[in-house]
Amino acid sequence: MQTISSAIEKASRWLTDSGIQNLSRDKRLRGGVAAWYELDKKIYPFLYSEITGYALSTFMFLHRLKPEGRWMRHAELAADWLTENALHKDGGVKTRFYLVKRYVSPNYCFHYGRVYAFDAAMVGYGLLQLCRTSKRAEHYLEAVRRIIGFLCARMRRNDGSFYPYYDSHKRRCEEDPEKWSDQAGAFHAKLALFFVDHHRFTADPDSKQYALGLLDAALKEQRKDGRFVTGRKDGSTNLHPQAYALEGLLYGGVHFQRKDYLSAAMRGFEWMSEGVSKNGSVSSVFEGGAFSHHERSDIVGQTLRLGAILFALQSAGMKRHLTILERMKAHLLQFQFTGDKRQAGGFIYGFAADGLLRNHLNAWSTMFAIQALWMYERLVVEKRRLDLDSFV
Repeated sequence: MQTISSAIEKASRWLTDSGIQNLSRDKRLRGGVAAWYELDKKIYPFLYSEITGYALSTFMFLHRLKPEGRWMRHAELAADWLTENALHKDGGVKTRFYLVKRYVSPNYCFHYGRVYAFDAAMVGYGLLQLCRTSKRAEHYLEAVRRIIGFLCARMRRNDGSFYPYYDSHKRRCEEDPEKWSDQAGAFHAKLALFFVDHHRFTADPDSKQYALGLLDAALKEQRKDGRFVTGRKDGSTNLHPQAYALEGLLYGGVHFQRKDYLSAAMRGFEWMSEGVSKNGSVSSVFEGGAFSHHERSDIVGQTLRLGAILFALQSAGMKRHLTILERMKAHLLQFQFTGDKRQAGGFIYGFAADGLLRNHLNAWSTMFAIQALWMYERLVVEKRRLDLDSFV
């Protein structure tokens, strides 16, 4: 089996060289990152603002590990696509720029679709990572201010939580119980990354309160066993947004030194670990009182990353999970594509909510895998000190 460092190098090269980030001369496209690449059809269905935000954070994470001009170049390309194409004048962030007609969905379309609080925060967070290093920091910081203004003026609720999306047709915020990402929930705790770092970068006291409001709201939704309900209609839990909730709690717990947030993250991880099989695979959904059998590589990466961070924070309490972490690491590596030269290194997605295999190379799965594998090696194997910055 290949080494972790080799897997990370191949995945990192895939992000810059495979075409998943558009490098054409078309200003409408250049710098945007596609959600995935379909191996059989050889297409990139759409550029995705949320995922381009993740790419920004990933490029800056890789730049921190090994400062190189290429990471800054790709990061600024992504940032420029976001600020020049995806950002509304009022600070809302458009969702998807479709490249293949049959994939177009009115709810997500750049031209008339919804504006999601989660996407906006992930874009803003990515821009803040770049602001620390870029010579154009003030330009990107202005975009950050606009995003905060939109989120907090239009989408923040009285209890500190946020509406899931703003309907640009009806000019109001709404919810839809049919899909976890279209309803408010504890997964919005990950929005706190944006507000935590804005507070760290600018010392803005309001941003700290926005972050605390989000995380306190998430705490109220956690069940005693550590689970968050992500589908209010049937009481189910999708482990992808479950992980988002824990990522926000961990980030806030570390940077605000809040033991209650860290404790909640530990309970949530321990519940998730019940869905890890003996071979290291991770169930993607909990419904009807049981974990499903199908999985997605992004969730494997998220669960491994959570475990590695918690090990660094509470190594004594995590010793009993060492075997699970090692199994997940080995299993995650099996998702890495080793086919044709240009696409080698990307991570295959796995199964979607309908149970059908999605055999595409997935951008965010690859980004999560890079950080999860690095954290496993540094925090679990080498027992290095935790440095929770440029979190993807």
